[in-house]
Amino acid sequence: MTMAQQARERWGNYLTTTLGLPLALRLAIFDQGYVSYDTFMYMTDDDVVNLCQTIRKPGGQIPNPEHVNDPDAPVLINDPGTPVGDLFEKRLKQLAYYLKYINLVQRPFHVTHATIMELQRLWQYKLRMDERLRNDRPAFPDRYTTSKNARDVLEDMEQWITQCYGHGDIPLTYIMRDNREIPVDDPFPIGNPTFDLELIRRAEHDNETYNSNNELVWNMVRAVTHGTDAWAFVKSYSRTKDGRGAMLALKRQFMGTSHVNKLKLDADATLESIYWSGKARNFSWETFISRLTSAFADLEEHGEGKTDEEKVRKLIRAIRDPRLAVAKSVVQADPRYNEHFQDAVNYLGGQLAQQESTSRIERHISDLHRSPGRVMRGGGRAGNRSHGRTHDGRGGRGRGRVNGRFSNSGYLLNNGGYPKDVWKSFTREEMDFVHELRKKQQTKRTVSDLHQEEKIEDKRQKTNDQNKGVGTDMIRPGRSN
Repeated sequence: MTMAQQARERWGNYLTTTLGLPLALRLAIFDQGYVSYDTFMYMTDDDVVNLCQTIRKPGGQIPNPEHVNDPDAPVLINDPGTPVGDLFEKRLKQLAYYLKYINLVQRPFHVTHATIMELQRLWQYKLRMDERLRNDRPAFPDRYTTSKNARDVLEDMEQWITQCYGHGDIPLTYIMRDNREIPVDDPFPIGNPTFDLELIRRAEHDNETYNSNNELVWNMVRAVTHGTDAWAFVKSYSRTKDGRGAMLALKRQFMGTSHVNKLKLDADATLESIYWSGKARNFSWETFISRLTSAFADLEEHGEGKTDEEKVRKLIRAIRDPRLAVAKSVVQADPRYNEHFQDAVNYLGGQLAQQESTSRIERHISDLHRSPGRVMRGGGRAGNRSHGRTHDGRGGRGRGRVNGRFSNSGYLLNNGGYPKDVWKSFTREEMDFVHELRKKQQTKRTVSDLHQEEKIEDKRQKTNDQNKGVGTDMIRPGRSN
């Protein structure tokens, strides 16, 4: 038996034994020319559908088996085809995708690994991938400008590469992997630990798919850098559309030794100068912690990371807010905090929030005691305070000190307005007393308005009388015509 015949036999046994296809369907597949796994490797879902339709209705004619026993029966009849159930069609689709995948990750086909369970596991990944590609199309990052931090721009570009999938549904991150060659010791099963990660570490770097995906990365690099200061460092890769080379060039320029040293110096300067006093309105606790954490991260990324104990010590030294004096002592004495930076940050932040909340409540209570009669309605007019005078409880005026009646809860009862919580603290009798004062005040205003109107009318009448002069129609006394 030749090697080709052996391969055909192994392929046929796999179709019937592992996938469970009927013998007639296996033979029909062979009749269509798919006699080995490599002939099936580049099949798409549509190709499998067309194959199954052709097997069901192949067309043409075949010898009529009835003619042997019945000479009057037709010698030839239309080929009735071979039935292909829905389950078998789905398994053939799964097999085609499996063969496509192992070709992308440069793995050989072994019937012992291509079980129905493995085919179904990979198929679920394909369905998720189809959904992701339909709904997730990241836009290019913003263009580079000299006012932007070059590191932030590079991080945005790398994030775009991480989020995108190229031709062959391969994560574009594989373009940027350090080692172009596939790992030597990388055993089955496929998709370990995930299918995306396997594609990233094993997808080929020297074929048409790679060239197409490398061009996709280049298009992004060009969109971000063209017409900016960064273009000078990547324009030499324009002719070959080498996205990988362009990205590496940007990293060498903006993340090289001199740039890294500058980042570390900036981080050291931040750690030496930053402090929290709680006084600056435009410098919140969150901003303080963010800058501190960012400086630690920069040093760690470039091989000069601090231990948690060192970070906590720096945090304690940088806090000058007297409200946190007790909390700092707790952090220094408790291993739960002095050995764990993030836990210390959470504890101190919680203590600060509690202090600020207590301070707000105390200020609110103080304001209420200072101005219990403040009107809280409408425009916020201060009630019954005029040049140092306050209404007494009987509706009169007191000078220099507060006279009158107070509620059981300690508030002066007058004809002004009260905050809702203060008003609810009054008894029914105290509320009635305030209503009575308000009625008296309204009555006074009404009487005062009437007197004022009478004065205005008298003044107007007097003015009219004084303005009467001697006209042509009037006769002077003592004269006649």
